[in-house]
Amino acid sequence: MDSKSAKQNILIVDDTPVNISVLGESLSHDYQVFIATSGNDALKQIERISPDLILLDIVMPKMDGYEVCRRLKEKKKSSKIPIIFITAKSTLEDESKGLELGAVDYIRKPFNLAIVKSRIHTHLSLQKARYSAEKLVAERTGELLKTQRNLQETNTALEVLLRRRDREKLEFENEIMSNVNKLVRPYLEKLESVISAEKYKVILQAAIMNLNEIVDPFSRGYLASLAQLTPAEMQVANFIKMGKTSKEIASFLDISLRTVEVHRSRIRKKLGLTKRTASLREHLLSYL
Repeated sequence: MDSKSAKQNILIVDDTPVNISVLGESLSHDYQVFIATSGNDALKQIERISPDLILLDIVMPKMDGYEVCRRLKEKKKSSKIPIIFITAKSTLEDESKGLELGAVDYIRKPFNLAIVKSRIHTHLSLQKARYSAEKLVAERTGELLKTQRNLQETNTALEVLLRRRDREKLEFENEIMSNVNKLVRPYLEKLESVISAEKYKVILQAAIMNLNEIVDPFSRGYLASLAQLTPAEMQVANFIKMGKTSKEIASFLDISLRTVEVHRSRIRKKLGLTKRTASLREHLLSYL
């Protein structure tokens, strides 16, 4: 039905002129009525007028109402049009067959016009409500899909920003460590070797300790980044820097001595300490 039309379209399919006349005259006040006198004529008209409801007789020559109903339900365009059978076939088997084919109602002849009009009104109202519900569902589904896409885009943008932040943070920490090791520590070491007065040595040692305290978080990240140490290897490395033995480390971490030795070996390999005489602790301390 055209949304601008004041009346809904009803197609009456019947080969009996009296039935057509009675139904047509009764319904024409409230609906736009179209007539088909055979099954083939009905199928042609449905392609043209797209009725909102069909009143369909069963007993017709060449193609009966059952076959018309079956063909309409097979086509996507006409499959949802409500069909009401109006027929002289009155057995329960006849009615059951019509409903199984997809008809929404079954009225036996001779019919009561008041009942026919009531059934038509009911099924057109149900059809309108169904269309409204489908439209609402489609709109809500579209809104949900749009919201989902927006959330996915937002999550993607956040992931990109977080990865960039982590990368920039690591680059910043590495730059700090690199500058400290190149521009600060060499001069502190030189001062430590030439200062003889005890009070100045204490001040220098305090400065070195404070510097170590400040850059310790950066140094751990720098070392982990540089050597690609695992979290477990970092734990062992920190204990080694503290001067703990393998036995003590095993006790602190509640792991076997063999596991500690494996971690030490892997740390040496990742740091490039191929010579067994090279001190792992001194090498680790050089990153502080």
